[in-house]
Amino acid sequence: MIECLNGCGPMQETRYEDAYIDVCSECRSVWLDGPELAEVVNVRKREWPAKVIEKVLEITGGMGIPDGERQRVLSCPKCSVALAPVNYQGNSGIIVNTCENHHGVWLDRGELAKIQIYMEHWRKVGKGES
Repeated sequence: MIECLNGCGPMQETRYEDAYIDVCSECRSVWLDGPELAEVVNVRKREWPAKVIEKVLEITGGMGIPDGERQRVLSCPKCSVALAPVNYQGNSGIIVNTCENHHGVWLDRGELAKIQIYMEHWRKVGKGES
């Protein structure tokens, strides 16, 4: 069982899309093992209201890692190595924390939905649908 990296206690294994992910019932942060993030992003079962999509797209985008994220210390629950803050896809502005040993990814509350919305938008743009 994975412990919440924010100190909330044990996380609950939850089925989300076609993957089992660990979710903190208190702070709603998420731990995704190895390839689970790619699995969730590639399965497009969830639909969001247009207003939610619009709001997420307004706040995403941007290069770099904010100082607050660089100073945050989180350790991989599998190997205890410090999780590196990474700007998802290099320019999404969604900062995720990844294990350099490929054990998984830590997402704060709401970041999983933001990633899904962001990726779905850019898939549509790539196909000329947007």
